[in-house]
Amino acid sequence: MSDPHKDYSKILKKYPDFIKEYDKLKKEIETLRAEKEFLESKIEKFKDKSEIYENKKAEDFYDVIIKINSILSLAQGWDISMIEKGKKNYDKYKNVSIISIGVIGNENKGKSTILKKISDFDIPTGFSIKTEGLSIKYPEIKEHPNLKIVLLDSAALETSV
Repeated sequence: MSDPHKDYSKILKKYPDFIKEYDKLKKEIETLRAEKEFLESKIEKFKDKSEIYENKKAEDFYDVIIKINSILSLAQGWDISMIEKGKKNYDKYKNVSIISIGVIGNENKGKSTILKKISDFDIPTGFSIKTEGLSIKYPEIKEHPNLKIVLLDSAALETSV
């Protein structure tokens, strides 16, 4: 039977940086475990959000959606989806002063997230639901019922036709 101390001495002679490299590997493994736990928690949060928006469409969150595929398609007309609540809000808003807030930009750069933060209304963000054309929301602000705001969320600028 071999003596473990002699074997260890042989390894140290042959590989003088063994202990330093071993400690370095242990730290790397700890870091990877921590990163794995962090990523798993992010995945769980994403799963929770995706379940909230499962089987939902953009029409479930916005009052009006103007399905603009291209400015060139205006000649044929754009398809407009107006939800019942959107019709009522449009009628309330059409003859009063309103504040319009719109966001345009590239795909998955935070347009919907900005509107969500500004208005504090439920709007899907990230990859859960794709914003179509020009999506309009008439949020009701309980603290300021006379303040009328229209939020305009847009599809990505580089969306293909």
